[in-house]
Amino acid sequence: MTSSRMKSNLVALPVDQAARTERRKTSEEKWGKPVIDLGFSIVPSLILRAQQRLGLNPTQLAVLLQLMDYWWNTARKPYPSKQALSERLGLSTRTVQRYISD
Repeated sequence: MTSSRMKSNLVALPVDQAARTERRKTSEEKWGKPVIDLGFSIVPSLILRAQQRLGLNPTQLAVLLQLMDYWWNTARKPYPSKQALSERLGLSTRTVQRYISD
């Protein structure tokens, strides 16, 4: 499929700037502007609510949350170094590797 053909199939979604501004304002009120300015990750509540049913211990959940912070694009899975994760979590790289493989 040519790029011009693909472009003709795209549908522009309306951007509700007022709603976007309100969400940002609410987040800034909740967490503080400096925190929001540093960026944030969306965590589905299901992961938190189902932690025990998923069999995730607290460290496994922490590793998963760290991986989520590196996942910015659905087409590209997160690939932080084990060293970066170990520094963030205060764990050895071997421990991080073990939890990722779990």
